[in-house]
Amino acid sequence: KVTVTFDKPIDAATFTAEDARLELTGGKIDAANVQQIDEQAFDVYFPTPEMAGLYNFYVGPSILATNQIPMNQTEDAFNGLSDDVYSGLIFVDLDPVQIPYTQTFTSPDITTLGGWMFHTINESGTRAGGEWRITGDFDPFGEYHLQQTQFADCWSQHDGILALDVNRLANTTDLVLEFDMSRTSNNPRKSDGGSRNMGQLLVGSSATSMVQVGGPEFLLDTEDGIERFGDLNGDGITDLVPQFDDYVHYKFDLDELLAASGTEVNGTIYVNFHRLSFYSTDVTVFDNIRIYDSSETTVAPIVESVTLHDRNVPNSTVIDNIEIQFDMPVQGFELDDLKLERDGQQIAFAPATQLESTDNQHWVIAGLLDSVLLPGEYKLTLDPGSSQIFGNNGGLLDTGFSQAWTDSRIPGDANFDGMFNSRDLVLIFQANEYEDDVSGNSTWSEGDWNGDGDFTTADLVAAFQAGSYVAAVDVVLHKSLFGEMPSHRRFVARNADIDAAIADNDWDKDH
Repeated sequence: KVTVTFDKPIDAATFTAEDARLELTGGKIDAANVQQIDEQAFDVYFPTPEMAGLYNFYVGPSILATNQIPMNQTEDAFNGLSDDVYSGLIFVDLDPVQIPYTQTFTSPDITTLGGWMFHTINESGTRAGGEWRITGDFDPFGEYHLQQTQFADCWSQHDGILALDVNRLANTTDLVLEFDMSRTSNNPRKSDGGSRNMGQLLVGSSATSMVQVGGPEFLLDTEDGIERFGDLNGDGITDLVPQFDDYVHYKFDLDELLAASGTEVNGTIYVNFHRLSFYSTDVTVFDNIRIYDSSETTVAPIVESVTLHDRNVPNSTVIDNIEIQFDMPVQGFELDDLKLERDGQQIAFAPATQLESTDNQHWVIAGLLDSVLLPGEYKLTLDPGSSQIFGNNGGLLDTGFSQAWTDSRIPGDANFDGMFNSRDLVLIFQANEYEDDVSGNSTWSEGDWNGDGDFTTADLVAAFQAGSYVAAVDVVLHKSLFGEMPSHRRFVARNADIDAAIADNDWDKDH
């Protein structure tokens, strides 16, 4: 129930449930009914909200005073317009989460995030200014990320608030807050756009009254020269402004942040990942949020990034190795912990594909092309539930990742130059594996273009039927590796190159 009081007597017949609503990231709640208290006061009843948070509460604008004057919340000369809606905030508290806390956003449903509340509003305070959502965009971290965006060019405030139960850790001095943050922009005036897209870290003992803190003096790791801070709005308080298009890691002394805001480590505390922005082209993304007591010996490692390395084949996407980076050295990480799929079906890693690391923190899946044999939709998944990966202080990995890509190589392109031509025929026949007696010994570059492990007639048929062969002169092949063929069947090829490619095979050439 929300009680609304007007400054003038109201025509009760014009104030109905259709004139009031609550809005929050994740949906809208319409009023159930309105009951009059007196000429100026009304009780507005809503269904119980399913999500905690700071709700935008709207009333109007079609409500009339008893003298039939339209509602004029903005007190301008134009009455009854959409801008004449009243807007306020309604706070629905939530259950705090326990520390240690790790959030890597493994589900696309933002309503499943326990301990979080979200709020966004624009400068006029009369309509929502944007949206918090969980998105699969913005590599390289995992499959999902927490994204904040807005709908129009206007100053907007965006609150992503996390409630933390610190009763168990009352008066500790070892709390740590870590997260990754990225800013992206499609604004051609990126330098100006950047000055209007800033993060702000707020903390406090109340979700509705927090203090902006956060600066280099609170960081626990700073020796990397990466841009993190700036006072972009000129208010004398440090903002979070990571360099564009890269995830930047922040590791704060949370005890010091709380002390700077006058907040005791007791009861429930709130951390607000706040954003102040102007342009609809600018986006801010958060990921890998962790809060823990560093004096406790077990901190779970997390995957910091998954990077696909393209072979840079023209006209194609061909991934030949994948880099996986953790936030700390890990033990127990093996290739069997990873699941590789093509077109929805799991495939095995080839013996030549290896998982390598020189420091146990930065890992590379090398020789991936021996496992990724064909074009298709690929996905690599690390499921922590089926692994025993632990950090250097004993904490077990509890969040994994899923990374997808499309392999668009051209059938027959054995040398990965972006086309199927006579050079590829030269290469595959020089490998001397055409229909040999060794089973499963051929790779893509040795003529296996259908993924069965061998170079046979079937591979040539598949490649030529794909219609991607490039050549300058037609030649009729009366007899070939395919056996006798009708004279009207033609393959487009360069005569001299094919002659060289099949010199050791019984082909008749028609020049």
